[in-house]
Order: sequence, then structure tokens, then C-alpha cells
Amino acid sequence: WGSEAMLASFLAVEAQRDAAFRTDALHHGSGGAVPAETPRYANPLSERFLEAAAQAGHPSNADFNDWSRPQAGVGRFQLTTRRGRRAHSAATHLRRAARRPNLHVRCGCAATRLLLEAEG
Repeated sequence: WGSEAMLASFLAVEAQRDAAFRTDALHHGSGGAVPAETPRYANPLSERFLEAAAQAGHPSNADFNDWSRPQAGVGRFQLTTRRGRRAHSAATHLRRAARRPNLHVRCGCAATRLLLEAEG
């Protein structure tokens, strides 16, 4: 469960929408189903909080996906949104797979187990 082992999975599902981060292919994916973008609105109080944290000696972190650097610090987090709207699992994964003949969606049910079978 280390960062190096998980990075490939994160890169595969991420669809980075901000040009500033898309150029960093080591830490951001571009072809996945889960959009990532910087929030469109920055609350002025958030700006003051970041300034106060810097004055108090806390390090700044401009990219929380860059695990090659220490992760301690303050900064803006990206969100899993597309054009300002939350990108939930149904929108990012389920709609794409809904037409598959081997997928059956049951609402209001609790799973007791998950059985995966290899093809072929």
C-alpha cells in the first residue's frame, strides 16, 4: 500500500483537466474516467488561511500528487469534478459499463460477497 505501488492505479483512472498539471505525466493521468480539476472558485478566506499558514512557518505544497516530495504542508486540493460538478462513481464508471451484458445493477441491496471469474 505504498505510494509507489498505488501511483500507477491513480494515473490510470485520472483525467487531469488543468493544463498546468497535465504536463506532469509522472504524477497526473490524462486518459482515465475520473476528472480532476482545481476548484473554479477560491474563497478569499482560503487565501488568508494559506497566507497565515506560511507566516506560521508551515511549508507550501502546490501539488499533493507529487509523492517524491514531502507531503506535509498547506495548499489547494483538486476535486473530482467536471466543469464544476461532482463526478460521482455512477457518472465516471457505471454509465460507461451499463450496456455490458454481464453487468446487473441492483439498487437497495447489500452485497455479502463478490465473485470474480477469469475469462477464457
